[in-house]
Formats: sequence, C-alpha cells, structure tokens
Amino acid sequence: MEEKTKKMSGRGRNQYSGRGRGHRGGRGGFQRRNNDNRQIEMKFHPYGASGSSRSTLATFAQVKEALILKIEKDYEWGKDIADSIQQMSYIDMNRFLPIKAESNETDSKLKKQQNESYVMIFKEEIKIYSERKTMLEKNKSSAAALIKSNYCTITMRNKLKEEDESVDDGNKNKKNQKDPIELLKLISELMHQPGKLKYPYASVTETIANFVNYKQLDTERLTEYATKFKEKRNILKSQIG
Repeated sequence: MEEKTKKMSGRGRNQYSGRGRGHRGGRGGFQRRNNDNRQIEMKFHPYGASGSSRSTLATFAQVKEALILKIEKDYEWGKDIADSIQQMSYIDMNRFLPIKAESNETDSKLKKQQNESYVMIFKEEIKIYSERKTMLEKNKSSAAALIKSNYCTITMRNKLKEEDESVDDGNKNKKNQKDPIELLKLISELMHQPGKLKYPYASVTETIANFVNYKQLDTERLTEYATKFKEKRNILKSQIG
C-alpha cells in the first residue's frame, strides 16, 4: 500500500522551510565520495591547505552548495536566506510586499462585503510578510555562525580570526563576519588568494600561474574539474578585471 505524504500547511511556510534533520550537514560536514572512493569533506579551507591529494579538498562552490541545502532544509523561511547566499546578494523583499485588492462590483452591498474580505486577507498577508522579513534578518546572523562552526576547518577559522583582528593593523577593508555574504566573500579570498593583504602583486602572479597550470587529475570527474577551473577563472577575473 502506497504511503501518502501530507503537504505542510499554515502561513505559507511549507515552501520555504524544513524542520527535519537528514544525512546532509551535521557537525562533521556533509561528505561524499570521489570516483576513487575517497571522501571529500565539505568544509572551507584556506589557500595551501594540504590533504592526501588535491581531489580530497572540496571547492568553494561544493561547500557553498552543501550549506545552501542545509539552510533550505532546517531554517524557518530558509529559502529567502538560501537564495540570497546563492546569488551572493540579498533578495529584494519589497517584491513580496502585499497589495490590498479592491472590489469592482457595482452593487454597493456586495462591494462592501468583498472589500471587507480583502481587508482581512491583506492583514494576514502583511503579518506573514513582516514575519518573513524578520526571519531573513535573524537568519543572517544564524547562517554566519553556521558557516564558521560547521563549514570551516580549524585552520580557516583561525584565518578568519586573524582577519577579524586585522583592523588593529590598519586594515580598512575589513569585512563584517556576522553577515553571511560578506563572510563567504572573505572565505573565497582566503581559499584562492595567497598573501592577499601583505603581498598583493605576488598574489596576482601566483593566481595567474595556478590558473594557467591547472590540469585535471586522473582521479577527478570532468564535472569536478570544470567546477574548480571556473572558480580559478573567476578569482583571476576578480583580481585583474
């Protein structure tokens, strides 16, 4: 006998959030295996991090994808913050601002009844909209904390701490690490740009060399190689324009 699942209802949350905990995420990080059966740990790591081989290190895009899936699954109104992280800019909530409908009926009694109904619907929609905006702001700090605690290696967390304290050394470009998008931008830099702050020209030179000399490993799938290649290309473009 086929099991039937019920669609969640109530205040429009079912399409934006999830509450269960599956095999993705977890404190150990979401992991999968390469075609040679070696695990890839889904955590952000700084440039130069070593492993048993390069293919065991997750790319920025791979970890970001795992993070988005976790947020969509576990966060209330999680799709809003997940979509923002996906596009690396916050969604415009004004697009979802409810508009009160007005009756076009000519009969005054019927028009009054319809308008009263529209007012009730509008009030409920405004209530949901306000809750949605509030949750987006709340989920920003929560997502930033999740990134650091669950999706960064210990070495990466130490690097982030150093960056956070670098304002004392005159770093005027310090990023807000409580903002998940700003945090991810910083993480991307730390993953791909060696010695960015101290030796900017050496960083560009090494980034060019890494891009030009990058080759597909025998153990890498073509899709994995393409993902890493695109990341290196994007980092190079961001540095030289």
